[in-house]
Amino acid sequence: MNFEHYKNFVAIVDAGTISAASKELLIAQPALSNQIKSLEEVYGAQLVIRKPRHIELTDAGKILYDKIKSICYLEDSAKKEIEACVVGNRGTLWLGCSPANPDPILYPLLLDFHATFPDVSFQLFECNSDYIVELLQSGMIDVGLIRMQPHLLPPAIRPVMMIQELYMAYYHREHQTLSPLMGHIPLRCLNGLPVSISHGLKKPFSAACEKEGFTPRYMNISSSRSTSMLWAADKETVSIVVGASSFDDGEYCCRQIAAEDLLSQRMFAVNRSRRLSSVAKGFLQFVRTHVLMERWIHGLTDAGALEE
Repeated sequence: MNFEHYKNFVAIVDAGTISAASKELLIAQPALSNQIKSLEEVYGAQLVIRKPRHIELTDAGKILYDKIKSICYLEDSAKKEIEACVVGNRGTLWLGCSPANPDPILYPLLLDFHATFPDVSFQLFECNSDYIVELLQSGMIDVGLIRMQPHLLPPAIRPVMMIQELYMAYYHREHQTLSPLMGHIPLRCLNGLPVSISHGLKKPFSAACEKEGFTPRYMNISSSRSTSMLWAADKETVSIVVGASSFDDGEYCCRQIAAEDLLSQRMFAVNRSRRLSSVAKGFLQFVRTHVLMERWIHGLTDAGALEE
């Protein structure tokens, strides 16, 4: 039996008469009458009673109407969900990111994206940049947020957005040397102070210090931003992090380190050999136009990746 005949049966009942349904569906009355007869033959029961001004369902007709109504609802619901999935409004975002808790870039973006597209769920992989690249290559994730030089990426992995970050000094307001009134921290002021830093930031920071004429005094080197920041509680250690601008956080201050070329870049990267999911495309477009990115984004290196 043609599913359209079932849908037309519901339309006839909802309209009240075959003639009214005929006008609504733009189908001739005899054709609709024949469809009802065909249904009655299939189920071996009378489904409707034709009265002068309306049709009335029999008990068998009521059963069929209720079932078909549910099926029509499910079909419509499935269609809407599939359309939402195709345009990126529903589904799962598979994303890899380097550990940085709290992450001043990613967390606000994810929260705002979730508020805009509440039917999108997340599969997050927090690991180092090298492993994120492996996940991109294997197809385990759609998008990776990594800290790596573009020329070191495998041929198939391409950056789609570059984010410029500033090196920041995070310290206690009662620090023995640094003041909360300082607008920025000259790099030379860190000479001799105990420093806590994450592994990913150590090499470029050390190079900048050597250029300034001193060797950093590393008190702690951690795998994550959050662990590195904990050491600032001793009021002596300065945690080196990356961020967008200076801020105060209760008992702590975060100030930009003034040093030539002491910058960091993170990038959203994708695998160009694999087709991006609709959800991933939607997320990257969302990030690209997010107000937060006005101060973070350094450049869109491959706009075509968002269109393919």
